Order: sequence, then structure tokens, then C-alpha cells
Amino acid sequence: MFRFPFVRLLITVPNLESYPDLQSSESFVNLQRNLTEIESQISASRRSYNAAIMEYHNGLEKFPSNLIANTFGFERTDNYCLNLI
Repeated sequence: MFRFPFVRLLITVPNLESYPDLQSSESFVNLQRNLTEIESQISASRRSYNAAIMEYHNGLEKFPSNLIANTFGFERTDNYCLNLI
């Protein structure tokens, strides 16, 4: 359901089976839905950023834009990656 561990941790901290009232609570269901939506938005933003970086890297390597990039000192950047402890 959740791709990011911190979201998974947030949802699973209380053992939901031990708290049936919490699990059936409308506000908790809304929280789960909102977290899923936020996670999807973060994932989409990460994909968009990485696509822009790939286009930028291609521009650094293709002629004639590579001449301009080298002249002005443009350098490669890293793709976005989530490093969790």
C-alpha cells in the first residue's frame, strides 16, 4: 500500500487489529487516504524531477548545446533518491 517506509511506520505504529474502533474511524480512513495521495504526489514529483535531470544531462552531451554547457561550466547533477537511515 505505501512505498515510503516512514508512511508505513506511521500507519502501523498502533497495531490496527488491536484497535478496531480506530481502524473503522472515518477520520483515520481519511488520514490513510490522504497519506496515500501525498505519497503518490511525491512519487510523481520525483519522476518529473528525474526526467528533467535526464533531459538536462542529454543536453550536456549533445551538439551544439554541449559547447555552450562546457563554455559556461554546466555540470551533471544527481537524480533524486530518498536515503533513509
